[in-house]
Amino acid sequence: MTADSIIGLSNDSDWRAAVNAVPHGIGHTWQYWYGMHLTSGLEMFLYSFTDGETRIVCPFAERTYEGTTDIVSPPGLSGFTGSGYNPQLHSHWNTMMSQCGYVCAYVGLHPALVDLNWFDGWPVRAYSTAYSLDLTLSLDEIFQRMSENRRRDLQHARSEGVRVWVASPEVRRFFVSHFEESFQRRGAHPDHYLSRASRDFFCTLENFLLVGAGRDQVESATAFGFTPYVADGLYNVSFSPDTSFSTLLIWTAVQELRSRKVPVLNLGGGVRHDDGVARYKRYLGAFERPLFSVKQVFDPIRFAGLCRSAGFNSDDVSGYFPPYREPRRTFDPLSGCAQNL
Repeated sequence: MTADSIIGLSNDSDWRAAVNAVPHGIGHTWQYWYGMHLTSGLEMFLYSFTDGETRIVCPFAERTYEGTTDIVSPPGLSGFTGSGYNPQLHSHWNTMMSQCGYVCAYVGLHPALVDLNWFDGWPVRAYSTAYSLDLTLSLDEIFQRMSENRRRDLQHARSEGVRVWVASPEVRRFFVSHFEESFQRRGAHPDHYLSRASRDFFCTLENFLLVGAGRDQVESATAFGFTPYVADGLYNVSFSPDTSFSTLLIWTAVQELRSRKVPVLNLGGGVRHDDGVARYKRYLGAFERPLFSVKQVFDPIRFAGLCRSAGFNSDDVSGYFPPYREPRRTFDPLSGCAQNL
């Protein structure tokens, strides 16, 4: 029997049960969305679709704008995932979202979990490229896939006496206490901010891996979220760009995640197509996967009115979506790079 429902953040047991029944990333878990709620205060939900053995979920947050509500699922971390597929998903999703009164939806799809066969007839668009490391390879194979410069990064760190901390109290304290100054120095977009409450909460999670590096003390830390299906690079915090130790941090995470039998590490994409951030990740030996998103309008009349009021053409959804929410800059929280649009 086909059924769908929306599970609220307050119902953590049902959320966890629905997500644990399917392949998923950190960005699908109740813990991740609760942690983000501690910062944003947004209402957050999990859409759940079932039909026999088929299970499909998609988390999302509500956002208000000029008296209307649209929904969003963060790019590259979340979106639809499941076991099996049913072509009725599209009509059930459309009906449920329309009945909720939402104007539109932006749903980013996880590059390691997306199955495009599910989305025939959906408004799915490729918008960038993500870079992933295959953790099923041996450590030697992963190392040999790195460019000469990335291998040199590791050699330089060793020669400089840089040490690492993995999931230790020291690296947790550094992440929590230095996030604010690092965030402000990089001019990051507010969407990537984490409150002190969120940072404290994430540091209590078993599937939130913090890796630090430095000489006499932790000088840089990177956070990774992981499940048995995939790991995702999330945030980097450092004293300065000169103490980021990015390659050493990622290499250390690779070893730790492989020991936990995680098969793939998603590093995300660049700030711009084929920019320095993207090339850095490619030179780590990562393979490329396209990033897709669903840009869907449920209420065309209200959508057109909102776009018109903000000075945008509602027929052009090739750029930022929804157009009336377009920000001034983009940012990669893992590398700490931001650029003006």
